[in-house]
Amino acid sequence: TYDVGLATPFVLNSKLGSFNVRKVNESSLLQWKTISDDKDVSFIVQHRSGSSAQFAWENIMTVTGKQSISGSEYQFIHKTPSLPGVNYYRIAIVQANGSVTYTEVKSINFEKALKLSIYPNPVSQKLLVTLDDEAVNKKVKLSVYSVEGKLVYQTQKSIATKTESIDISSLANGQYIVVVSTDKNVSSTTVIVQH
Repeated sequence: TYDVGLATPFVLNSKLGSFNVRKVNESSLLQWKTISDDKDVSFIVQHRSGSSAQFAWENIMTVTGKQSISGSEYQFIHKTPSLPGVNYYRIAIVQANGSVTYTEVKSINFEKALKLSIYPNPVSQKLLVTLDDEAVNKKVKLSVYSVEGKLVYQTQKSIATKTESIDISSLANGQYIVVVSTDKNVSSTTVIVQH
């Protein structure tokens, strides 16, 4: 006689340990670790930009699980995030039985600072602010703050030109912070007022 042993295959669900996203130049690096892993599990990397009301989740990569009772480490580089702007990421974990769970949503802001230059510095009467091309022909707010953070001057241009001017003749001598902002970008620099 023969003793034939039949065993039911062991199915291991993947359990997530951590999920992180960070910027690497103009790419998004996603890294996640599992506590336990199964080769029949899939990790679907999902991306969206903007608010959930405007944009749906897009599947950008599927990674197959590794067989490991002690967990595994994974990473994916998203080389084409939406620039500039906020990018949102999550991972859909599809178990062997078809059930799906999602990680928490992580976000990265790729908004870049405006480039600007000011002159003269020190200044006594009129400060000239040269704007980056990103700000020209856009709605721009020009603000001046004292070093204590008090707003001392502000103007808004509905259509900004390459060079805008700020009359600082009424400001006292001292150091100030000039802030230029659009709907998406912001930049600041310091100026010395000296009459």
